Amino acid sequence: MKLTSPLPWFMLILLMTGLNGCNSVQKLIGSENAAMLESLTSSKSITSRIQHIDQANDRQAARNIIIQELLAESDRKCALVLKEVPEQINKWHPGSVDGDKLTTMLTENIAKREFDPLNDELTNNPLAATENPQKELADTIISVIEKQRQQILSTLKTREEIDIHGYSMRQALQDIRYYHNSCSIPYGISTVAASTTPAMTPEEKQAAIDALMQLRQTLIEQGISTRAVQQKIDAVIMAK
Repeated sequence: MKLTSPLPWFMLILLMTGLNGCNSVQKLIGSENAAMLESLTSSKSITSRIQHIDQANDRQAARNIIIQELLAESDRKCALVLKEVPEQINKWHPGSVDGDKLTTMLTENIAKREFDPLNDELTNNPLAATENPQKELADTIISVIEKQRQQILSTLKTREEIDIHGYSMRQALQDIRYYHNSCSIPYGISTVAASTTPAMTPEEKQAAIDALMQLRQTLIEQGISTRAVQQKIDAVIMAK
């Protein structure tokens, strides 16, 4: 009789593996990834398939199917987060200085000094907020989140072409976690804030690179991993 659901097969494999004393999911993919998986999806079948991926006939294909399912779940949850952005931003009610006492006093005294000369070259243009700054901020936050996720997704799609030995299930889960965590309002706000930071001058950029290169050399001499420092060097080099 043909089974219409793969669940009995997974339960059978799980039972056989349990009798053979197989490692737990936490040991196979790491406790952080296991925790992420449990929070990301309620489907126990995916957890079981990850645990037994090495028993699949085509492990690369099995890995990629799981990746697609988890990405779809992340996209579903992210859509809910992005939908809440305008509502969250609208809870912020920025005040205006137009009616405060200091503004009123300054305006009155400016009017009283009607015979004072004004130099047009020294006069600042009036400051004016846009009609709906909350909406503009919300739209910008959503835009930076979507752009970052698209960049991560593009890289992840490329990595799916790598065989299971070069791109393990554990590495894929870490990439998916990175992709999923990029969909947050605090991250979006931080990215918007960072975009307004003045760029380094060529001299400052070179000085930062030189300092990091020196730190990397010190770590090499001490036999310590330089991966984090190299990533920082790459980030500085790529910074505009």
